Amino acid sequence: MNGDTVLHSPLAFDLTITALWTPLTAGGTVHLTSLEETVAQPTLIKATPSHLPLLTTLPETASPSHTLILGGEALHTDHLTAWRAQHPDVQVINAYGPTESTVNITDHHVNEDTPDGPVPIGRPFANTQVYVLDAALRP
Repeated sequence: MNGDTVLHSPLAFDLTITALWTPLTAGGTVHLTSLEETVAQPTLIKATPSHLPLLTTLPETASPSHTLILGGEALHTDHLTAWRAQHPDVQVINAYGPTESTVNITDHHVNEDTPDGPVPIGRPFANTQVYVLDAALRP
């Protein structure tokens, strides 16, 4: 994606990796600012589900015009309701990955087929495998 993003998180926060490198590796622009002070509408924003209420209260141009990547917390479809009503054409991706894996290793593209409730963490990126363990498999 050759567009703009807002780097609104501290450099030490793992969420920053996606917000910084995704546009730069595709010839895009990164604006160092807060979500509240965004001047030009970004194409991409990486945020947590907890940012959704804030984005809903800000001017429409604070939200991305193309892609919103959410991660770092569990995402439920009801978290998206108000924001999606204002931005129905923006692609929403639920990204998952422990910090130890350098941020994201799976993603799920949220669409009308995504069932109500918890949003799946998705499928692993190309050339990777993911093992989800439960308590029965722990030593």
